[in-house]
Amino acid sequence: MKKIYIILGLVTSLLYSNNMAIVNTNNHITEVLKEGNGEACKVFIKSTGVLSKTNCVKITNSKKVKILCTKRKKICKTENEIKAFIGSNTSSSDYQYCLDNSMNNHEMRECNGKEFMHQDKRLNKYYKQVMNSFDSNEKTTLKRAQRAWIKYRDSKCEAEGEPMRGGSGEALLIGGCRAKTTRLRADELKSMIY
Repeated sequence: MKKIYIILGLVTSLLYSNNMAIVNTNNHITEVLKEGNGEACKVFIKSTGVLSKTNCVKITNSKKVKILCTKRKKICKTENEIKAFIGSNTSSSDYQYCLDNSMNNHEMRECNGKEFMHQDKRLNKYYKQVMNSFDSNEKTTLKRAQRAWIKYRDSKCEAEGEPMRGGSGEALLIGGCRAKTTRLRADELKSMIY
């Protein structure tokens, strides 16, 4: 059953943005495909943020910034742009690894708890940044929206736990939902920063 979830996770992790897609996240390494104009290359980045390997063309500009490009240099991204893309489109790098290597529901709930804490920190960070960029009317509106979103998240996740009500899987479903929903809201707030 766990293998089915892993396969589904890999299929659903295929996300396209700015000519990049996360193809695979496995064993602490994220594989990113860059493609466009009929050419493509892959970048492998460890969960520590270190570039593992790539078949892209490597360039270093005059400011010593590492840039990775497709063969004809049609699609180019800096390592930081690729890492930012990964960070905005995936959970924390250790989350899936933690779930995949859990031996029971208790360990999986711990993974959900750690991921929720990570995403909640991101959410609060971006919320503060957005608030700092808004005028007083916008701040009031955002505060009201955020309070409504918290109620929405909690109700949504309670409902997702309903099929397992009273069973050991209830907390697992609720915890996974809270982590995922919080990640999506953090990403939404991040996109509002200007």
